[in-house]
Amino acid sequence: MLMFNDFDSIHDDLLPFWSLSPAEIRQRTWEAIADPSKNIGGIFIREGKARIAPNVPRNQRLMLDSIVQIIDKFGQWLPDMDLAFNLNNECRVAVPFEEMQTIKADAAYAIDKEKAENDLANNFSPEREVGWQKLPEAPTSADYFVTLSRRSTWDEFGASTCPPNSPARTQRIWNRRDFCASCALPHTLGAFFANWTLASDICHQPDLANLHGFYTSPNTFIGTHRLMPVFSQSKAPGFNDIIYPSVWNYIDRVAYAPTPEHPDPPFTDKQPDLFWRGATSEGFAGGGGTSWRGMTRQRMVHALSLSNDTAVLPLPHPVASYKRKLRYVPVAPAALRAAIPVDAAFADIARCGEPACSAERDHFLGPAPPEFASLDQSTRRKRRRDEAKKNTTPLQAHWKHRYLLDADGAGFSGRFLAFLRSRSLPLKVHPLHREWWHARVAPWLHFVPLDPRLQGMPDADCVALAI
Repeated sequence: MLMFNDFDSIHDDLLPFWSLSPAEIRQRTWEAIADPSKNIGGIFIREGKARIAPNVPRNQRLMLDSIVQIIDKFGQWLPDMDLAFNLNNECRVAVPFEEMQTIKADAAYAIDKEKAENDLANNFSPEREVGWQKLPEAPTSADYFVTLSRRSTWDEFGASTCPPNSPARTQRIWNRRDFCASCALPHTLGAFFANWTLASDICHQPDLANLHGFYTSPNTFIGTHRLMPVFSQSKAPGFNDIIYPSVWNYIDRVAYAPTPEHPDPPFTDKQPDLFWRGATSEGFAGGGGTSWRGMTRQRMVHALSLSNDTAVLPLPHPVASYKRKLRYVPVAPAALRAAIPVDAAFADIARCGEPACSAERDHFLGPAPPEFASLDQSTRRKRRRDEAKKNTTPLQAHWKHRYLLDADGAGFSGRFLAFLRSRSLPLKVHPLHREWWHARVAPWLHFVPLDPRLQGMPDADCVALAI
């Protein structure tokens, strides 16, 4: 698969900002980075060299340090400018649908009135630094940012980016137990994931309000409906952050780097199992709430933790005239295990409050031993956490497994590119968060896609055997 001059993603991200004048873009960049409490850090580029804005707290500089190192490799060709980088995992900017239509119209008008190519100068304007306002001595308050940490964001930052007559705006899925067939129908064929691109459209999927931690209860969310030039590593559908390649793609921590101790053997020599390790980092499970039961990673591990009970799965209907219908079929555990052995477990039960933490640990680790009852809560929690950590697996040890499962965390998954570089076959739960590479990979060619409802996971596992 050859990619040549593929700049569509960059064009789409920058298009709305044509509706703003250069002065407005500079002003909004200043507003974003002038308030450190909003977790947006500034990087200044002067005379080809990048440096971190002085108001960035020391404990938030690690990611920006890496960005500076990346920029300095090509900074000599950049003009003087200030850039605002999102320091959170969660994306930040979501302009409501109706307002975005006006913005896009203004942007199209501005592009139409742009100078002809022959009239453009081949150099940057002089003394650009004076156009960038200096940071204030004391932090300012960006009042147009809304904090919805550990609360639902669906209505205000999900459905609001969809057309008024879309299912996301007109329907509420109160039944959280059963599979919403109408929500998945546009992008699936029976139990199989069929359209990777269409699945990225949340507007026909109102059930996503309860199926991803970003919408049910993000651990940290500080967002705005104002069009702000903020760079993020990934973004959810409808958001207007500007995507840049994550620094995780450039550091050793998540690099594909087989070693003699952890080699990457040929596919046929690998352990023939489906493997996943991770943490409950997708969203926050608060107090006595049960929102964690709907989060992707928790549903995924639950679905893969096969018991001795017969599983009832939604599978394609055998009658041809009902080929786009599903029917529930009892499947024996032995039949599921025979397809592909599964090794999926949490190495950390995190981002939760009691009693939700204990409920998650009991569900995924099994009930606590009776002797734990005599321990104080702090010691009991530590012992249970240590129990989960026994599942920790180094990234380089993944390569011995034939099939590698991947799913979103609080934002994107930092391991997926390493999985693609390996000789293993990745299975990817359709990510809510889009990254820079999304238009450059092809489902069923580079990886096996899974619907976020996971209804086709057993079927996809079997199909993976043939790839």
